[in-house]
Amino acid sequence: ESGGSLIGNPTSRALAIASPAFAGCSNCSIETALQANGNGKVIFLSWFQDKKNTLELIMDEAKDKWVFKRKLNGKLVNKLKADRTIDPNQSYAVVMMFDGNSWRVFINGEFLFEIFDTFAGTPSGTVGLKVRSTTGAMDYIHVN
Repeated sequence: ESGGSLIGNPTSRALAIASPAFAGCSNCSIETALQANGNGKVIFLSWFQDKKNTLELIMDEAKDKWVFKRKLNGKLVNKLKADRTIDPNQSYAVVMMFDGNSWRVFINGEFLFEIFDTFAGTPSGTVGLKVRSTTGAMDYIHVN
């Protein structure tokens, strides 16, 4: 952690999980800013319970691709991809929302993904940052 940001600077991989977890919600959002400084991947974990139960938003700078994955009980239940230019050393505002029926993702105010989900109960967890083969940063975290 540096200046209010989580910074990952690995030789290959790094993982940082924020604490404490939030109790969950049926209508809420998580906001942050992601930045990659090389040709690797910066991965934003949201509603993270463990490696088997999480949402991942992957910013793949080398391929100019965003990938949204939902894992439940160790199985990949949803995966969407979108091609968008990702510039090094540029911050991207990320908003992930859950309204009780679907997960939606916005990058810099632009709608990117929606996954409809019949989630049993109220999703809970925490947020985190993973990086692979790059220096990556997650600035502020706002849970609403």
